[in-house]
Amino acid sequence: MLRKLAALVVFVGSGIYLARRYYFWKHCKCSKNIDNELIIITGPTSGIGLTLAWDLARRGASLVLACRDIEKGVQVSKKITSSTNNSRIRVERLDLTSLSSVSSFAKRIIALNEPVFALVNNAGIFYAKPSNTVDGIEVTFQTNYLSPFLLSLLLLPTLRKHTSSRIINLSSRAHLIPTEIPNPEFHQTFEDTPLKRFESYQYSKFCLTLAAHHLSEILGQTTVRVHCVDPGNTETSIFRSFPQLANPVSFALQKPIRLFVVKTPHEGIQSILHALLAKEPPFYIENLSEGTINCRVLYPTLSNTIWQMSRNMCKSYLTSSI
Repeated sequence: MLRKLAALVVFVGSGIYLARRYYFWKHCKCSKNIDNELIIITGPTSGIGLTLAWDLARRGASLVLACRDIEKGVQVSKKITSSTNNSRIRVERLDLTSLSSVSSFAKRIIALNEPVFALVNNAGIFYAKPSNTVDGIEVTFQTNYLSPFLLSLLLLPTLRKHTSSRIINLSSRAHLIPTEIPNPEFHQTFEDTPLKRFESYQYSKFCLTLAAHHLSEILGQTTVRVHCVDPGNTETSIFRSFPQLANPVSFALQKPIRLFVVKTPHEGIQSILHALLAKEPPFYIENLSEGTINCRVLYPTLSNTIWQMSRNMCKSYLTSSI
């Protein structure tokens, strides 16, 4: 009996291991030289952003770590430099809950007078308590969408200086769910329920994907390419507000399950690396290949509506017509 049970455990464990290896162990094998290329990463002090910064530093990239917490950013920068011997790492303050901070950050980057190879809009929040930012905009909507939207537009001049640059936006399969678009309910503080928190996250990721696709269409055959990446369900601190994972006991009990169904940050960055390094990556990338997007992203009337709405919300900081 014990032998049969042991054999069953080995069989099931092997099956789960092989399935995980097939779906999660796909690694970007692109060999593009990014030595000294300037890459901006938002949210680089933990999780996917930190792992990506470490990987790109090893490849010789010149990095700008865009952090809300400068002290934490400096500590991360020192550790990366010590580990990789890459000292070309700058730390700049960026608070995505403030459009003024986004504008100031962009001005400092442009003042460097260096062509930017890539902007990685990685920072984001999930299941956050609804509240308004200093701009009077709901925090999830602004952090996950509106501020990255503004940052991308403000940095276009320096991205265009490069012969082949990219804007990478971290999306999610959650963007497939929204049907009511635009949904002004999530532009300001909404009723705080578990369902509404999920919906606000889904809506913010939909808007991010739609605006990225629209920008990609506008830029056309210019030197700037725009992509969205779904890194998959990855073990990061983004879930710190989610009740089932915020509780230390519950978190520990779920650990064995997460080992098989949740990616490590190293596994999570592989599609981002593909977006950065592949010669002709698709617009929406999932597991290093073309992923599925919400069909509403392709509706011209809807994309124009969201685009103009977003520009109007950021009008105090935009001067270009794009």
